[in-house]
Amino acid sequence: MDRAHLEEMLADGLSLAAMGRRLGVHESTVAGHLWVHGLHAVNADKHAARGGLTREQLAPLVEAGMSIAQIAAELERSKATVRHWLRQYDLRTHPSRMRRVAETRAARSQNLTRTTMTCSVHGETDFAVTQSGYYRCLECRSAAVVKRRRRIKEMLVSEAGGCCSLCGYDRCLAALAVPSSRPGG
Repeated sequence: MDRAHLEEMLADGLSLAAMGRRLGVHESTVAGHLWVHGLHAVNADKHAARGGLTREQLAPLVEAGMSIAQIAAELERSKATVRHWLRQYDLRTHPSRMRRVAETRAARSQNLTRTTMTCSVHGETDFAVTQSGYYRCLECRSAAVVKRRRRIKEMLVSEAGGCCSLCGYDRCLAALAVPSSRPGG
């Protein structure tokens, strides 16, 4: 690969991968030839390392209750970079959990058995007190019951042969009836 040919492809705005495909070589080979000729890939500065993050940069943002995505936008870094440096300094973000804790404390102080709070999955919805004294999203609880019942039915149907014992139908699990094992049932 000569310098003129590489300069021509760079002027066309081709990436390393596109140049590699055009030349029939791996993009790392193209990068090596660019380096030898003192050339730089298109968007090299955009993808260049911007240095590490300090605890002093991250701690106030974590304390403010910002999420990883919000911190990444604030510091103009990727979420992966923010996650890496949070782990390095043993910092954790829990904005939705912190909000839920505050809502739970407020509901407990009023002795409410049901209240409206913010679920991380369903957004603002109804919560009810569990036997252990914690609040749980009613939609999450309902979805968990449905999921468990489907899982149990799958196990029962597979133990019974995986299909109808009369005709052999096996396409739709919901269409199969599982005989009751209860006395008188």
